[in-house]
This record gives sequence, structure tokens and C-alpha cells, in this order.
Amino acid sequence: MKLRLITLLCIGLLLGMAKLMPAAAQDQASVSALNCLGLSDSDCALVKQSAENTSKIQSFAHNFTFSASVSNASQIVQGFDSAVSAQGSGAFAIDNSQTTEATPYAGVSLSINLSSTINDSHGETSGDTTLLIAAGNAYLKDPATGLWRGTSLAGLAQHPEVLSFPFMGIDIPAAQIVQMGVGMTEMGSGQTGTLTADGIDVMALLQVPGFLNQTRLADETIGGQNTAVFAYTADIGVLLSNPDVQKSLANLSDSAGTSDNSMVQQMAFILPVLLQNASGTVTLTRWIGTDDGLPHRVVLDINAPVDLGIKSGNGTPIPPIELKLNFTLDLSAINSTTAPTVPDGATLVPAQQFLPQSG
Repeated sequence: MKLRLITLLCIGLLLGMAKLMPAAAQDQASVSALNCLGLSDSDCALVKQSAENTSKIQSFAHNFTFSASVSNASQIVQGFDSAVSAQGSGAFAIDNSQTTEATPYAGVSLSINLSSTINDSHGETSGDTTLLIAAGNAYLKDPATGLWRGTSLAGLAQHPEVLSFPFMGIDIPAAQIVQMGVGMTEMGSGQTGTLTADGIDVMALLQVPGFLNQTRLADETIGGQNTAVFAYTADIGVLLSNPDVQKSLANLSDSAGTSDNSMVQQMAFILPVLLQNASGTVTLTRWIGTDDGLPHRVVLDINAPVDLGIKSGNGTPIPPIELKLNFTLDLSAINSTTAPTVPDGATLVPAQQFLPQSG
């Protein structure tokens, strides 16, 4: 189950990237006003140029690290504290001539050599594997046998139950979470219009006064390229205390509570409690080349304490549950990377048999 969780994180990322890249390429000229929030005219011009250049990227090599943890929760639910970390590298390429609305995955190629570790109440578990996308299929290498099995991305998209994992007795739909994240990323890449996530106007949320701010940090050198560094910070507490947001979340919870899906009903019950007591920040930092106007590094940091106001049996307040996440992605060899290809000897299986059930 633990290898399945790590695999899901990466598969969700692959599906999200496959959906995002064609959409970004179709809208090179438009740039969201939020991209220039708090910046000087010259800095604004640089990030606009970067948004346009990003939509033209055809290939790159990547290195990434991912970590997430839940702490202090075991004082409420025994054994709940856990941490996961992963690191990987590989290549990405897209052929826009093959990527259409009817075949959204045909032109996408991506490889990830993945190492991961999970620490929880059962101890530490580590593992290595390789994920690959080519010719409209996703492939997974068995770390024990070295054999490859694959399935179609279209099949995975048609079976969202495959892209889910159990959490407190609830099946969490990883695919839906990725779709929401992709919608947010499309905004950042320069697309305009009304973005919605489960009926909530994302653009309206992003414009809540005091929620977002952006600053330019000190320049850094990445892979020999001087980069301008821009950090977006979102204040979760400001967003959740906004009356319009509270109304939207209440409406969303009420609607979800009448769903026929038991998972959605349970989330409708839990979500308002968690959000009512959540605070913290989400920071998205971008490293943009001052000469080439290309993205060279992206870092997402989330630090969200949830204070449920619970006391222990002796009356001592229980510290807030700490939710933390970091995702760091470095890009290199932009537009000069060879596309990954279908692995030799791979066996194709139905989507329901693709992901490991244990690990």
C-alpha cells in the first residue's frame, strides 16, 4: 500500500502535466494579472515573458524532491503521525502535433526514476521504482523483477477509483485533487477566464484582499544561469475568514452532504471542522532566468497548523496538528532533451491491474 501511495503521487503528477501542457500552448498571449502582483514594471515584463516562453517548452530534464508530514495528530488519533519523502529524476517531452483534445496524452513522454521513504507507526519503508509515459500509455517497472507493465492513460482517466488511496477509512480521489491543482496551475501559466473547482470560482478566491502577496527575492544562480526569484505567499487564515469564502465552503459542504458517494459525504462532514481551525501559509517560489526568460526551478511549500482546541485528559492543551509539504522541481536541458520511449518487453494490462496493491 505504501508503494501504491508514492506511485499515485507520481501518476497524478503525470496526468496533470499531460493535461496542462497542451492547454498552456493554446494560450500563449494571455497572462493573468495576478502574475504581476506587487511587482515593478520590469519584473512584470520578465514574468510575462516567462509565461509565454513556458508555453513553448517542448522538452526538459527534471530533478525533484517531495516531502510531506503530519505531526502532533497521534495525540488525537493514535499512530496517525507520518512522513513521506521521495526524490526522482528523468525527462519530459511533448509533441503538440500529436496532442489534441481527442488524444490528450498521445504526444506526452515522461520518465521518473523514483526513490521513496515512508515513516509511520509501523516503522520505515523504502523503495525504488521507475515510471514512464510514452505513446499514450503509462508504464511501471517492478523493482524486484525488472519487468515492465503498462496501461493506457485514457484507461486510467476513465477509472478514477484506480487513482485513489485509503485514508481514515475514506478513499481519497487523487485524480480529482490533481485536476484542481492543474486548474490553479493553468491560471499561473497565463490562461484567463473563470476557473472553478467543484463550483467555487478560483479566480475570485485568489483576489480576496490580503490573501496573496508576491515579492522578488535576491537573485540566485541555477545551473550556471542567473535567475530572478519571485515568491508568492498565500495566507490560509485570511482566505478562510473571508465571508464570501465561508459562504462558498458552506454551500459546497451542503451540496457534498447530499451526494450518493459515501466518501464525498464523509469529507463534507470533516472538511468544515478542519478548515474552521486551519491557518498557515502556502508559498510558491519561481526561479526565472534573467537572460533566457525560462523557469529553472519551482518550489511549493505548505505549512498549515490545525488547532482543534482539544485538551488531554489532564486538561493540558494539545498542540495544533502540523501539516507540512514541500515540492521542489529543477528543470534543465530545456528544449534539448530526448523524449522517453516505450520500454522493451512491457506487458499491457487493464487500468484496474496497473498499480501495486501492496508494497
